[in-house]
Amino acid sequence: MRAYRVVLSLLVLCLASCGPILGQAMRATEGIRSFEVTEGHLGDLPTGVQLLVFGPFAKTDAAFYICRGEDAADFALALRDADLFRTELYLERDYDRLEATVRGLREKTPPQLQAALGLTAPPDLLLFGTLLHRSMIVAPTRGVITDVGYRLEFFDPGTRRSVTVEIAAKEPFERAVTEITRELAERRARAP
Repeated sequence: MRAYRVVLSLLVLCLASCGPILGQAMRATEGIRSFEVTEGHLGDLPTGVQLLVFGPFAKTDAAFYICRGEDAADFALALRDADLFRTELYLERDYDRLEATVRGLREKTPPQLQAALGLTAPPDLLLFGTLLHRSMIVAPTRGVITDVGYRLEFFDPGTRRSVTVEIAAKEPFERAVTEITRELAERRARAP
């Protein structure tokens, strides 16, 4: 009977420690997965200027929203907190008009954008985002881990040129946008 209790205790101990071990092992796979500038040059992206973040972001079939507009709002805060831009957020409330609204915004000058959207200042850049993919898993002792990818297009309404970046990361859900923004800031600082 004593051997049975010892084996049972070892089995319970092994099962109880599997979650934390697995959760910590998952940490090794976290971080920025990919970073690619698909249009323009990162060095051409001015910092410290007025940025209008347009939301909700578009999404592909491989992605899903947590809450419409949340990604855009998170990026507006993270980009501001990283001292990359002075940000303002505009959320289109008619989801069926997203593409038409984006086309219309691309045709306006900065003063026209300010007047049309009631902004505090004319934007020097507009950020249009696309949620490329998102998956989530619960990691024991770690919380929710998300594997997410974004296409971020920084559009200059004055020159009609864009700098577009595709970034993918696997991070705890609450830190994903902050880590993506940190990577963007670091690479922008190193860009010639």
